[in-house]
Amino acid sequence: MPVKDDQKVTHDNNKITISRPSYKTLAFVTYDEDLYRKISSVTWTVKRSESGKEYLTSSKYGLLHQLVISYFYGEDVLKEAYKNQLVIDHLDNNGYECVYENLALIPRKENSAKGLTYDIERKEAMDKYAINITRDMDTKEFQISVIFNKEANLNMNNEEIPLHILYFRYGNDFKTAFIDARSILNDLDSNGRVNLANLRYKDFDYKKTERIFATPEQIKAGFFIKDGEIYGVQGSPHFRQIKANHNENLHTRKCK
Repeated sequence: MPVKDDQKVTHDNNKITISRPSYKTLAFVTYDEDLYRKISSVTWTVKRSESGKEYLTSSKYGLLHQLVISYFYGEDVLKEAYKNQLVIDHLDNNGYECVYENLALIPRKENSAKGLTYDIERKEAMDKYAINITRDMDTKEFQISVIFNKEANLNMNNEEIPLHILYFRYGNDFKTAFIDARSILNDLDSNGRVNLANLRYKDFDYKKTERIFATPEQIKAGFFIKDGEIYGVQGSPHFRQIKANHNENLHTRKCK
């Protein structure tokens, strides 16, 4: 069956992008040459779950996220996971985001708990901060990132550090990262700070918020461009970041 004319599949060295007018957003997959050939050879349509969540599927390969997991993990691993009551979870709860870092095989009961608690809580908090769990391709470790859309500080060595992003590195156990993600959400909602002493991370890192001059017009717009770089205005109702890029370097350095 020929690929539909209104489907477009492109790639750079990092991601494959799939688009059609019938999608509510672009779909993304981690780039690999053979995987790109498979994806671009078929038509991807939208499938909706009973809860209304959308996924992409094809008549040849089935669900896109199943193809990605089978490709990177192996078909035998996926079959065994299903036998053991594991499911493929989109860690950011976006069925179109099928990059490796956003997919994990987790117990069905934890997937259900995540959908009833964390996925709802993180969405409600995004105007203030966006928290995400990702998985590192090389080490298979999990990571939590917190990107701050409103002003926040990290107290270290009696110094108040203005925060843009916090990163936390975990091992291969999803449950530990999931529990800590909910703890971070609770700490930020309760007192506006992350209590590092309560977390079970292996390592952490952060990016400071840059303090630069902006005009009243730029502040009102929520973002501006300076020297070719886009700067968001922290706290502006017109600018909101929902996900930080996965920090690969955090998983290769020696733990502090």
